[in-house]
Amino acid sequence: MFTNQPHQSSTPGLAFDFFYKSLLKFLSKTNIKTLGNEICRAFIQLLEAQEAALFLKEKDGYKIKSAVNLRKKKIQSIRLSLKSPFVRRLKKVKKSILYKSQGDFSIEEFKILYLKHTLSRLAVDYVVPFKNKSNFLGFLILGKIKSEHFSKQAWLERDKLNLIERLACASIFCLEKAGLKARMASAQDKLREVRQIKDFLWQFFGQGIIFIDYQTGKIISLNQKIKKLFKIEDFNTVNKNTDNLIDKYPQEIFSDFLRCYKDAKILRRSFNKDLFRDQALKLKGQDFILNSIFVRGIVRKRIGDLIIVQRAPAL
Repeated sequence: MFTNQPHQSSTPGLAFDFFYKSLLKFLSKTNIKTLGNEICRAFIQLLEAQEAALFLKEKDGYKIKSAVNLRKKKIQSIRLSLKSPFVRRLKKVKKSILYKSQGDFSIEEFKILYLKHTLSRLAVDYVVPFKNKSNFLGFLILGKIKSEHFSKQAWLERDKLNLIERLACASIFCLEKAGLKARMASAQDKLREVRQIKDFLWQFFGQGIIFIDYQTGKIISLNQKIKKLFKIEDFNTVNKNTDNLIDKYPQEIFSDFLRCYKDAKILRRSFNKDLFRDQALKLKGQDFILNSIFVRGIVRKRIGDLIIVQRAPAL
């Protein structure tokens, strides 16, 4: 799903890199409008569109809260009512993204979209609903795709759809958080907010994740998945130095993984290149795939390696 651009390669490490960096940008925004602009840019890059408009719910309907490459008059004038047929349809569909080829209005969702010319002044190639089990926040419209030919088959790729779903879920999470912060700014508990962000990131990605501090070599955090992969559920590893863990548990598979990490770290020539990129690793008869990104400022301005571990697919 990703090569140099995040929409072209199926490499898990690069997909996570795009997702993680997008999430960090989302979390850095202080209000819904600037957050919405960043969400629009992320989806534009992912879907090769040129225009984006984020519709969010207000008291009197769904209005464009953020947009990229749209004229101000369109942003100010286009809105949908709370009982719009298109909104009612979006609330019912279970798809993570709706799409069409240029000029093809045969898909039911797009028939409703253009009913009474409600949004006919927008170029529409994709619609991404932003909803969870309890709430429908709004939707993102993207138009003017850059590709000359539309390939419907390409949208059946599992990895592509998974990334869209993850990015939409991250957008919903951040929009809800920003909305709560706007309504309850004086009552925000900063420590609780940081924990929510960390818990969301660590539980959201279904693979093993571990963050190792570059300067100290300490394990700052790791998720439950990686504990199961390396059978270290009963080990106390957080804030422990990698050298000390290797000395204490020399025969464990986790120590073999840490030795591999240390060897790769010694050979590192640039922080701009991933330490692991689809790296196959065989430990005690078990096959794993490693990917990583070098992170700056994840916790208290710490820098280090965020390593993603997954079992190699069976042949």
